[in-house]
Amino acid sequence: MADPEEEKDETLQEVLDKYQLSSDYRTSEEFETNLNRWKDYYNGTSEETKDREAQKRSAILPPWPKTTVNHLLARFILTICGQKPYFSTAPLNKKSI
Repeated sequence: MADPEEEKDETLQEVLDKYQLSSDYRTSEEFETNLNRWKDYYNGTSEETKDREAQKRSAILPPWPKTTVNHLLARFILTICGQKPYFSTAPLNKKSI
């Protein structure tokens, strides 16, 4: 059997390693660049939003692909017009009934 103290030390070392990796990622230049890019995007000051405004497209919503929009609309329509409405399906936790 493994010694509980050794297991505790291994777990602690694993947690410290993961924390160090996370800290290294958050301090990297790539993380800062990515963060600033999306901040600018949602503030409406990025190049992408200016390009979308120039094309007379919505600069508020992210530029979703048409297939994604069609998929979401199809799911909503199936939910609304499907054979069973959402409230008639069986509950997930049957013990609570």
